[in-house]
Amino acid sequence: MDATKGVFSASLDDARAAEEALTGTLIAPYRLGVNHDHFFSYRIDMDVDGVDNTFVRQRLVSAQQPTDAPRQGIWKVQQERVLSEQQAQTTMKVDKPALLTFTSSTARNEMGYPTSYQLMFPNTHPLVTMDDVIYQRAGFLKNNLWVTRYKRDELFSTGLAVNQSDVGQGLPQYAADNEAIEDTDLVAWPMIGFHHVPMAEDWPVMPAKVDEITLKPRNFFNRNPALDVPE
Repeated sequence: MDATKGVFSASLDDARAAEEALTGTLIAPYRLGVNHDHFFSYRIDMDVDGVDNTFVRQRLVSAQQPTDAPRQGIWKVQQERVLSEQQAQTTMKVDKPALLTFTSSTARNEMGYPTSYQLMFPNTHPLVTMDDVIYQRAGFLKNNLWVTRYKRDELFSTGLAVNQSDVGQGLPQYAADNEAIEDTDLVAWPMIGFHHVPMAEDWPVMPAKVDEITLKPRNFFNRNPALDVPE
């Protein structure tokens, strides 16, 4: 629970409850759990089968068929090699699915595919205006994923501290020079989080909430490596 505040209502039966609970939930008599967000930005130094990597969006697109074709439900994977830091800024959309993949520039599996890892994480996005001072400082919220060229001193998504940083520090500043990111050392910056609508079960001790970022091998091996686990 991020924040609570005192109200006049003891329950929803009180006359002022509807108004007082517009931006939260009554979690105890005279106490409102306020709606809020949790956002986390991660820095992942991607070294997939070596230092030289490329970020590839594998877009899933429908494939138009002749009108007399027996099946119309066909789709294909469209490979998009991302060439620059600004082009790499990714806002995930349900109606435009894509696999976010980091491929080796030097290694291939037996089938000839570049050895790769797919970055998987839940989609989320801020609901409030980005004019809010906190959100301006947290510039990483503009995108679900940023990809930058590796630099030793680029360590924090927002500069040294969110609440004390200047507007534009962190990832917006790192990507401003729009460096090339093909066949080089890359850093991925995924953002995860959730919109927290409080509930009675969150008070007085909130239970665990689990979200995760997964790095999944994609054509990195020649077959399922679990088949080689000894008995």
